Amino acid sequence: MSHRLTPMTRFAVLAALGFAVTATTARAAEPAPTREQQRAEVEYMKFVADHHLMGTLMAELCENKAVSGRLERLCRRIDRAQSREIGLLEGWLDGWYGIDYSPDISEADAADLYDLAGLRGAEFDVALSRMFIEHHKQIIERSRAVLPKLYHKKLRQLAEDIIRTQSREIKEFEAVIESYDD
Repeated sequence: MSHRLTPMTRFAVLAALGFAVTATTARAAEPAPTREQQRAEVEYMKFVADHHLMGTLMAELCENKAVSGRLERLCRRIDRAQSREIGLLEGWLDGWYGIDYSPDISEADAADLYDLAGLRGAEFDVALSRMFIEHHKQIIERSRAVLPKLYHKKLRQLAEDIIRTQSREIKEFEAVIESYDD
């Protein structure tokens, strides 16, 4: 038995739940109108998905090894948020561009994770925090650079959220490092 809703049933359910439903002639799953925007969006979404995969792997390692409760909670928050964002990006790549994409990490990133896994205690907390700061700076810089080229409102909003959230998280990682300097 199929549980898929027809478009009319979905419309009726959303309307009954009080959601504003408006008709539109443009499909939500259309690619950006120019080749430059298409290329910028696809490259950015793949970059963010790969970058977030590394972030989730770092966060999962942190959740298992962190000494600082503050750091562990921050990593748990990052893991959840970036895992969710990877799912969004995979869906947008497929829906807007017909691209079935699975994020991956580089050999250099895998080696960094391996080295990080060998650390313990405060040394781990500080090294992970420094790694996350550099990691976040990379995506903030990339997001700022590509933002004017992005067509889809949802993707622009995600880029703005990444800039805002990861700038704030850098300050949180700096506070963790400072707590060990005392």
